Parts: sequence; structure tokens; C-alpha cells
Amino acid sequence: MRDWKLQRNGADSYLISHENDSLILTGARVGAVICEWKQWEKHYLPEFSLDGKTILDVGAGCGETAYLYFQHGAKRVIAIEIDPVQVEVLKRNSDLNSWNNETRELKIIPRAFELQDLSREKFDFAKIDIEGGEADLLKLDEISFPLVMEAHGIELRDKLVQKFGLSILVKALPLEDVWLLGNQARH
Repeated sequence: MRDWKLQRNGADSYLISHENDSLILTGARVGAVICEWKQWEKHYLPEFSLDGKTILDVGAGCGETAYLYFQHGAKRVIAIEIDPVQVEVLKRNSDLNSWNNETRELKIIPRAFELQDLSREKFDFAKIDIEGGEADLLKLDEISFPLVMEAHGIELRDKLVQKFGLSILVKALPLEDVWLLGNQARH
């Protein structure tokens, strides 16, 4: 993140820029991006190429992970986000970065994640970060798609690992009980 420039863009709004790319973020999301970007590059990307692929981005925030996926060749990102403030910033980032054009498409679903989204939407890879809501996945019989997800709490982490054969990739936040899980080898 050293090459990124940060400037205040409003009361709780920041513009981060790198070369020709920019993102508008809330103060909380700026902290997440700065602290977690390298980890996202290492663990939020699948082992296969994203060129032309569709990503299901559950807990899309302001679009920072959509940005990551578009940078790595994704054609389409389906962004599910419940927080109305972040949804508005996500829309602004879509406009700022021209995410809806002939080479990229961002579909925003402004509500809570529902298990039916996994069958309602067609996607090649899923990122799930829903602050404890990942417990709903335990209602599934299996997870048959490639994913990376945050698990909040050791007990939930262990249930997800045991039921679905997920791997523990890393403790996502060293001072908190948050873990990244996945179901494929990482680079």
C-alpha cells in the first residue's frame, strides 16, 4: 500500500489512489484496506486465473474487494452488501472506475446475504466476509464451489472446517478471533 495516495474526501470519506486507479472509502474501510490488502492479494485470489470469470463478493463493503478482483481480470462481480452507507459508496466507486462497461460488470445486491444467492447467481469463485453471518453456511449439505471466507470465532471456524473440509489459511486479524478459510490451494 506504500504506492497508494490517501486524501480526505469528506467527513468520513477518503479517496485512495494508485497510478490511474482510485477508490472512495469510509474511514473504517480505509483501515481495513491498508491493514489487509497484502493478505487479500495472497488469500482472496483463487489458484486459477480470474480472466473473464464471475466473482460472488458477499460482504462487498465499499467495493475494495471488487476492485481487487477486477484488477486480476474478473469480468463480473456480484456484490452483496447490507450496509446502506457502504452500498452508496460502492455505487460511487462503480461510477468512478467505470465498472459497468464492455469489459467489466458490477451487479450490486443491496441487502443481507441469503443462502439462495448461492444457487440464484452463477459464479466461478466466492468471497464471503459477513461478520459472523457465515454460520448460515452450516445449513448447507456441501460447499461445491471454490471460496475464501472469514470465520468469526474458533468454534465456528472448527465447525466449518470439519463439515466442509475447508483449510485454515491464516488468522486474518492477529488481535481478534477471525480466520480465513478456503477450499483450494493458494499461491
